[in-house]
Amino acid sequence: MNSTVFFIASFLVPITLGLLSFIVDGRKADIYLIFNLSLITITYLLGTLLYFESKEKIVHVILVKNNLLGEFYGLIVDPYSVTVGLVVLSCGILFLVYSIDYLSKDNKLHPVRRGKGKFYGWMLLFMGSTLAFLHSSTLIEALIFFELMSLSCWGVISYYGSAKDIVSANKALLYTHVGAVLGLYLASFLSLYYIGDTSLFSLSNLPAYAKTELLLLVMVASLAKSAQFPFYSWLLDAMVAPTPASAFLHGAAMIEMGVYLLGRIAQFINATFPIVLYVLVLLMVITCVICMLMYPLQVNAKRFLAYSTIGETMIMYIGVVYALAGSSIGLKATIAYLVSHAFIKGLGFLIVGVFEYTYGTYDMRQISNLILKSKLLSMGWFTSIIGLSGAPPFSLFFGKMLILASVTSVETLLYLIPVFAMIVYSCVFFIVGISWVNRMIFSECGEENLAVVTKIPTLMKYSIISLIVFSLTSHFLFYNMISQITIYGGLIS
Repeated sequence: MNSTVFFIASFLVPITLGLLSFIVDGRKADIYLIFNLSLITITYLLGTLLYFESKEKIVHVILVKNNLLGEFYGLIVDPYSVTVGLVVLSCGILFLVYSIDYLSKDNKLHPVRRGKGKFYGWMLLFMGSTLAFLHSSTLIEALIFFELMSLSCWGVISYYGSAKDIVSANKALLYTHVGAVLGLYLASFLSLYYIGDTSLFSLSNLPAYAKTELLLLVMVASLAKSAQFPFYSWLLDAMVAPTPASAFLHGAAMIEMGVYLLGRIAQFINATFPIVLYVLVLLMVITCVICMLMYPLQVNAKRFLAYSTIGETMIMYIGVVYALAGSSIGLKATIAYLVSHAFIKGLGFLIVGVFEYTYGTYDMRQISNLILKSKLLSMGWFTSIIGLSGAPPFSLFFGKMLILASVTSVETLLYLIPVFAMIVYSCVFFIVGISWVNRMIFSECGEENLAVVTKIPTLMKYSIISLIVFSLTSHFLFYNMISQITIYGGLIS
């Protein structure tokens, strides 16, 4: 049987059946969530198995095509999309299973007595639109799911319903929509104007100057989606969302999809663009400086992790820069880093969710002596913070090694600037991070109400354990798929 049938089903289940979650609540919502997650998992994994059994490097199916728009809707299945798709699937499952216990009246900071189905509905729509985006074969199709992700993001950010939540959700929607208008809408129009098609496979037929214009436009959409300078502030305000949603947004959805989009275009466009690279490098350096200056000022654990996401995403873009400059390792390095970051960052947010659930605070100054209160929290927080700094043996270390390896095939000294920024940034994060690790895990407790042994609900506990394992092993688990990622436009064979 064709693998594409199962991939399409894995998108349709959360986008259609998942919406019924909005009309159920409580225990029924939990059961319906497990039902949906089971269907998504079965269909996506069956599609993946059939794809690898076929031995085809890339599967491209045209589903809708006409004379006016060319290929309108299609499907791409290749190592690039499947690798990230499996990350989205696994993270989405773990974060949603975690949320079953997290969304509770026992949550000290955000007690929830009703509305679980609403949260599940938005998250399933988020998950389905992200998976569909990954396998899109045209710019128009990517645009549709790009906007659907932004709508889902709005839904989860505004979930608690306060005035601040609504304002933050509207800001996230506005920033990413502006990116879509200035980026993907115009890029789609440009492609239609020059070649009468928006298929990714047709992009190499664009005139050289049009390729530069298109890549600049897509870069705007990518930077807005991934919260890079000058669009980064929406992500900080989005921290009002429930923590499992923050984990998904940072680790496996919105942010990474910006990087994924620019990398996907790099696979097909078949050219090098000095102007685009200079602009991207400049914005990356500015983003890096902002994060390094802000780290020492953060006391809110979610905002600390948010700045980390902005900085780590900047590092992912380094691989895309080198891919556009002619490196055969660039895209592999980007996806390797994306995969590792998804699990480590997700772990960090789920630990913060436990802080919120049991201690009622995000303030890192109020949390101490974790080593006596919970070995699991101590191990998880240590793993996430030290792992995010890129220290061995955590998987992010191997992603950084691949980025350094991709420099060897780049001839211009200008392209050493991002690597230098990455090294300095990592050192700053490590220094600030290790100081918080020491204070929160090993220092004596200053407040009596935080001195008791921490009890973690079962589903939250096992989600955290799973992410600790993935944080140590993800690079090895995904290595074979990552090694198969290549560029299709002819720039690199």
